[in-house]
Amino acid sequence: MQILTIVDRFSILKKDFFTDEIKELFEIFDYEEEGNLLLQPGSEGYRQFINYFGDTFIGKDGRIKFNFLWRFLYKDFRKLRIFEFLMEPLVFNHLKNFEDATKKQGIIFVMPGFVNLNDYKKLDQIIWLEIDKIQAKGFLEEKMFSVGVDKFLDTRNRLYLKPEIDLISMDSIEALLAFLEKRVKLSAK
Repeated sequence: MQILTIVDRFSILKKDFFTDEIKELFEIFDYEEEGNLLLQPGSEGYRQFINYFGDTFIGKDGRIKFNFLWRFLYKDFRKLRIFEFLMEPLVFNHLKNFEDATKKQGIIFVMPGFVNLNDYKKLDQIIWLEIDKIQAKGFLEEKMFSVGVDKFLDTRNRLYLKPEIDLISMDSIEALLAFLEKRVKLSAK
């Protein structure tokens, strides 16, 4: 099974960006969406989160207030890395289980640009979605954009990729979707 990884430095790609044809052949695994599920109250991820961050980001309903958390983390890259060190093993283990369970041809793994890809050994190809701030702004909340998006402008330098991983750069969402549609047509033959 192939795992096609899309590094989305602004975290704007969600499952509804992908066409039905793509979703028929590939399971979509969204790092942030799956990570949020792994942080539900009572889970191991939630316990680890509370152990490090305390209850500062916990709402009255007992759930993590992610908008507040992300604004905090995007202001301090060191804290963001600590959060990711907590999350990465949980998410990659979940991806392994997801991979074992899927019956489709492959998985499209959508992830933010600050995650260390070397933690997961089965990555075949990485597509770097290299859109600029102006393109991304239409997809992001204004508050989030002004708080932390500039921190991601140099994320390519933060990824330590193994040289054998195939890296492709795309400069627009349209180019990415066209590339994936072409992969779907080739797979159908």
